Amino acid sequence: NYMEPWKQQSGSAVIIRALVDGSSTEAAYEWAKQLGHVGDKNFAVGEVYYQIANQDPQVAIGMLEELPGGERNYGLRGIAAAWADQDVEGAITWANTLESMDRELVLPSIIDGIAQNDPQAAAQLINYIPSSNHDTAIESVVTPWAQQNPQEAADWLVAERSIEEQSYFIEPVLNHWLDTNPEAAKAWVVNQQEGDSKDQAVLAYVRNTSSGIENHQDLLTMTQSQMVNPATREMATVNVLVSWARLDQASAKSQAGTMELSSGALANFYHE
Repeated sequence: NYMEPWKQQSGSAVIIRALVDGSSTEAAYEWAKQLGHVGDKNFAVGEVYYQIANQDPQVAIGMLEELPGGERNYGLRGIAAAWADQDVEGAITWANTLESMDRELVLPSIIDGIAQNDPQAAAQLINYIPSSNHDTAIESVVTPWAQQNPQEAADWLVAERSIEEQSYFIEPVLNHWLDTNPEAAKAWVVNQQEGDSKDQAVLAYVRNTSSGIENHQDLLTMTQSQMVNPATREMATVNVLVSWARLDQASAKSQAGTMELSSGALANFYHE
């Protein structure tokens, strides 16, 4: 019978954990290898090594030589994640003994493990991994950080990450913050220094508040008074107008007619 992939993976983890806990590590690995789908098999191999490393990382490391190249990568990640859960310093020390390619492979898993308990410490490791892995690592950091302290997460993004990265990740941080303390979230956005970072914050704010938390007219005033980049400001303005039109199409169209918008922006608004 068909089962959604995430349920398959969850079920695999339960089976593997039971086999490893029962000292049947070889049976766990053999079970993982027989899975037909490559993604399921790779996940299961990583889970086998995670569970073994959870009991003794050195035992799991000793078993890596048995794995072919691709599966070895997932074994390394599993060991890294388990070790980071137990002993962050030990995991990093181990990672620094690896060849450069292996080190670059395991550090994102260590960051993910650290981030659950100490996102600030995890954030300091991101620049030590290849830039191609930065987005995954940043997501691993800001997701728990936004739940624990959204202002710290937002401040870190603005201070340490590129504008492109901010454009991806400031929105989920603000989204969580608005759910817990909308007044503080708005104050943080408004008090940012004028420039691209603030523009991205305002854009994220209006996207997350335009569903009724604030008056649409007030949001439009915010986009016009708080943003400096014309393209980003126009994007935010259209976003508010589209949201307004869903509630009151006539008023939104009337407002759009009074604003200085490019033909492309107007086309986007009327298309939506």
